[in-house]
Amino acid sequence: MRIGFAGLAHSHPFTDAGVARSEGVEDIVVCSTEPDRLAMFQQQYDCHVVHSLAELLAAGPDVVIVTARPGKATALIEGVLAAGVPCFANKVVAANEVQLEELDRVVSGHPGRFCTSSVLRFSPAVVELKAQLSEPALLVRATVRHDISAFLRPERAWQDDPQQGGGTLVSVGLHGVELLDAVLGEGARTVSALRASHVHPTNSEDTGAVLLRWPTGALGSIELVGAGTEHYAISAQTATQELHHALAGPDKLTALGYRDAMRAILRMAEGEPAPVPWQRSREVLRAVLEAAKLARS
Repeated sequence: MRIGFAGLAHSHPFTDAGVARSEGVEDIVVCSTEPDRLAMFQQQYDCHVVHSLAELLAAGPDVVIVTARPGKATALIEGVLAAGVPCFANKVVAANEVQLEELDRVVSGHPGRFCTSSVLRFSPAVVELKAQLSEPALLVRATVRHDISAFLRPERAWQDDPQQGGGTLVSVGLHGVELLDAVLGEGARTVSALRASHVHPTNSEDTGAVLLRWPTGALGSIELVGAGTEHYAISAQTATQELHHALAGPDKLTALGYRDAMRAILRMAEGEPAPVPWQRSREVLRAVLEAAKLARS
């Protein structure tokens, strides 16, 4: 199995490569326009380095993981799909509605061959909570705590820029929307959103709250804090149940969904369809972009 990495814009491909190795992947080929991050990657992993997407595709990867800044992601995804190679894209792939519409144009002609998702959707805790629901959920709450200190460093400051990376409400808030979508299904619409900055000298925000509504009338809320120890949790209430699961465990990569997400990516490489249809991922992205727009208006 050969995996290609197109872009090393943030931390996820570094984790993805390690998880892929643990799943038996021996051959990694990578291209990146950021030499410092490429050097870091080479220090951690034995890999074949190429200098363009064309060279990466010529190496014959079975699947390509794209991790680029939103402004560059769509062109890379288009190239991968045009070559007939399955593609997984790490969030965030669109920082605004224009980029989302352009990505929709590129992806729509390749059903089942493209996937973008937060790894948290694949967490065993989320799967277990959904299985425990014996009746429809009325209210689901996602708690997302992810320190944004790394977003403030020069090489990753684009993530804190609402124009380039969407800011904290998009890059971290997407995790929350994904968790809610995993439990309540598709169709979320943003009702309200608020933001604030309390801890970091951020260009976007380090605190947020989002309320969403589903076509069934079910409500979902996200509490987002961009400081402190990383922590994710999901809770659900029905007419008779109250369930709560923290995404935690002895193996962090299993608890946060990295391992099951990679297994799904490798199944795509073997010919299975994307584990999350693009139509559903598009609505998750649309909801989080709506939340950011509302909070900043």
